[in-house]
Amino acid sequence: MSYANTYDERYYGTYTSSSAGFRDAPNYTNSVYVLAESSAAYGALVYAGYTKDTDIYSLGILSQGTYEIDVSTYKWDYSNTGYAGINKIRLLNSYGGTVETDYVLTYGKDIAFTVESSSTYYLEIVGNFYSTQQYKASYTRTGDLPVSNNAATFSNATYVGTLN
Repeated sequence: MSYANTYDERYYGTYTSSSAGFRDAPNYTNSVYVLAESSAAYGALVYAGYTKDTDIYSLGILSQGTYEIDVSTYKWDYSNTGYAGINKIRLLNSYGGTVETDYVLTYGKDIAFTVESSSTYYLEIVGNFYSTQQYKASYTRTGDLPVSNNAATFSNATYVGTLN
């Protein structure tokens, strides 16, 4: 089941906004940072010591269907500067393996994907190593998988022998 509430770097499940960089989503899976369907998560990629920041959010257990992820630069803390952009986003499976990667972040949907069988997925957002960048991330379910009809079809059926 996907999550009902989002826990991000800005609100972390509350109604009070924190400043960018106050909280940092981790660079590993299975944390408390989660992204609920059709909800926005706000974060900041803050580099330190020439190391780029990586934030990972769990999307929860997604059911069969098609989905879209949207990540864009979004300044939500005007007291914090940042201009570096986002290096890449990746969709990760339940083992942390890469399902899909997007390096070109333009406006619109960044990653469209299909879930064939229910499983846990994660969104990884990677910053640049020379500056900070605030962002907004979300995902939506866009449709169901088509149902195939696997019924057997016979024409001109015949039999041999005696019907009892």
